[in-house]
Amino acid sequence: MKTIILISILGAFLFLSPGQAFAQSKGQEKKEKAQEKREEAQEKREEAQYEMDSVQTEDERGSSEKANKRSKGNSGKAYGKNKGDMTGREFGQHRAQMAQNKVEETESRLSETESLMKDRRERLKRMRESLEEKAKMPEADNKDIEERRERISKAEEKLSRLDSLLMETREKLRGTRSSLKKTIPEN
Repeated sequence: MKTIILISILGAFLFLSPGQAFAQSKGQEKKEKAQEKREEAQEKREEAQYEMDSVQTEDERGSSEKANKRSKGNSGKAYGKNKGDMTGREFGQHRAQMAQNKVEETESRLSETESLMKDRRERLKRMRESLEEKAKMPEADNKDIEERRERISKAEEKLSRLDSLLMETREKLRGTRSSLKKTIPEN
C-alpha cells in the first residue's frame, strides 16, 4: 500500500514538475527581454538628448521647441512643405499637372481593362457554346462536361465581380475629373 502511494506521488511530481519549470523559464525570459528593451530605449533617449543639448544654443532651443509643437499639432499631409526651389504657384501648378496625369493614366488603364474583359467574355461564350455541342454528342463524358461548366461559371462570376469594380472605379474617376475641372481652369 505504501509503495502504491509512494509511486503515485512520485509519478504526479514527475508529471507536473517539467511543465511548471518550463513555464517559469519562459516568463523569466520575457521579463529579461523587456528589461533589455527598456534599457536600450533609455540609452538611445539619453544619447539623443545629449547630442541635442551639445549642438543647440539657447536661441535654437526656443525655435526648435516651437517647431516641435507645430509638428505635433499638425496632422495634415503637408504637400507644400518640401517644395524645393519652386514658388508656391509653380508647386501648385506642378501638383495640378500630376493630378491630371494620374486621371489620364487611370482612364487608359480602364480602357485596357474594358477591352480585356470584353475579350474574356467572348472567349467564355465560345467555350460555353463548344461545351454544349460536346454535351449533345452521345460519347461525351458527363463528369468532364460538368467540371468544365463549373469552371466556366466560376470564371463568369469573377468577371462580373471585376465588372462591378470597374463600374465603381469609373464613378470615382468621374468624380475626380469633375473636381479637377472645377479647380483647374482649362488652358
